[in-house]
Amino acid sequence: MQSTPLHSPTRQLRYSLPAIAALALSAASLCADPASELIREARAVDCKYCACGAFDRADAIGLYERALEANPTPEQRLDVLWRLARLHGENLVPGTGQTLDLQQASTYCEAIMGLCKDDGKIRREAALAAAKYANADRRFLAAMRYYNAAIAIPADPESTRRTIGALARTARILDASLLVAAMEHLIATHDSKETKAQAMVHLRLADADLWSLPKDFAR
Repeated sequence: MQSTPLHSPTRQLRYSLPAIAALALSAASLCADPASELIREARAVDCKYCACGAFDRADAIGLYERALEANPTPEQRLDVLWRLARLHGENLVPGTGQTLDLQQASTYCEAIMGLCKDDGKIRREAALAAAKYANADRRFLAAMRYYNAAIAIPADPESTRRTIGALARTARILDASLLVAAMEHLIATHDSKETKAQAMVHLRLADADLWSLPKDFAR
């Protein structure tokens, strides 16, 4: 029987077929999952931008937005929405001449809240982030709406106390009567004794005129 030489084209082809098949499978996977590839590219640009500001963050935003249109998994969609919110509302490298879009950041947080209707922890985190962006943008009524959404989600007493305090400070920026209305609304609509008690504390502060925070103060 005649053997095939070790280095003949036939032997080389036969031994390289598994590698060719693996490459073909990898390429097919990329084509079948464009969202993963777009997210990978976006993260690479995002990381370089956050590290040195050498890349236009609009490049990362554009790639993430394309990933949202590429039928990502729910987990991928959640990750991309968080990254878009932070790119629009934070992560601004000084000296790059770029500006934030705080309203868009809040909008992405709202999308997260809609996506995670069964996960109270994530919904609460998104509501608080949206409130932070709205406050920074001086959209105080919107911030109050987000704080109320966060308060409506069960949390530990300390987190609830801080969030009610943030709602009270934000309302006070606009008008003392709005603060009173916001606290009365909490007392009337919430069953939690902790929530009612904290709201009563802020009502008493308002009635006693003990507020000493400047009008432009909110967290």
